[in-house]
Amino acid sequence: GRPEEAASRARDALDLGTRLRLPPRPGILNTLGLALLELRRLPEAEEALRRALARCRTERHASGAVLVLNNLALVLRMRGDPGGALALAREAQ
Repeated sequence: GRPEEAASRARDALDLGTRLRLPPRPGILNTLGLALLELRRLPEAEEALRRALARCRTERHASGAVLVLNNLALVLRMRGDPGGALALAREAQ
């Protein structure tokens, strides 16, 4: 319901993790990506979700990766890349 606040809090959490020298958490990156998607800031949403996907893969977090793949597919579809969206949706299956 409040994407600006969600994006701000997600960025704050990522900044705190950086200061503590912790890797970014995929869930926080996913939250940021979804908030940016809701704000129609699609390039930023795609970047956050791609980072989330990379972290899921690094951490071998399969269920998280499926969630992020579907969210990223939505962003690509909204950006006018139905082929890329379809490829990600298939990968999520």
